[in-house]
Amino acid sequence: DTVQKLQALATAVAAVVDAAADDSKPGPTEGQLELLGIDPALVTEDNLPAILDAIRGATPADVDSFEKLRDLVEDAAGDAQDALDIIKAYDGTQTGADVPAVQTYDDAGVDGVTAGNLGAINSAVALLPEGETDTTAEVQDIVAAYLKVLAAADGTANNTAPEATPTAAEYAELGVTGVVAGEKTALLNDVVDAKAAADVDTVQKLQALATAVAAVVDAAADDSK
Repeated sequence: DTVQKLQALATAVAAVVDAAADDSKPGPTEGQLELLGIDPALVTEDNLPAILDAIRGATPADVDSFEKLRDLVEDAAGDAQDALDIIKAYDGTQTGADVPAVQTYDDAGVDGVTAGNLGAINSAVALLPEGETDTTAEVQDIVAAYLKVLAAADGTANNTAPEATPTAAEYAELGVTGVVAGEKTALLNDVVDAKAAADVDTVQKLQALATAVAAVVDAAADDSK
């Protein structure tokens, strides 16, 4: 009943259609989807990335009616939850469809997982408790942390900027223990920087490096070690 309300609807519609036409567009916000009539219980802050990926993967013809948009959102939200259920349950003992694949992470709205780094990411997910892998945001943080490790481990020492190396908190997000801010993190990052990706492509390999680093730093700090 006001032009302002009509404009808000038009802007929300444009956000949907533009994203379907051009996957570089940001897409609608959670509030805009609700404004268009999508059930607010269906769209959450956590599954919004997966829903936006689905919209960007569609065409304008796939979202040119409310029914089509609602169905797309429902399917994306359902796929995201199914994918997260697989990811959070994974402990390294599963086989077949119960092992997270690249598509599983895509369905969950997680970016950055490829065939080349899938094994590394899964090695971290397998070690972590379900409570640390049951949301898209948590899994995205795990992926981002491991991508830092793999980017640094290019076989050439001292060519990674300090701000591009993992923090102690990011190592912890991967399930690596014994890494604290300061000397241990600095030395571990120097060691990783000189390694090839194959030397750090599982959390177990990272943990072995972290344990060795801790032994050196602890002995330097305490000659009784």
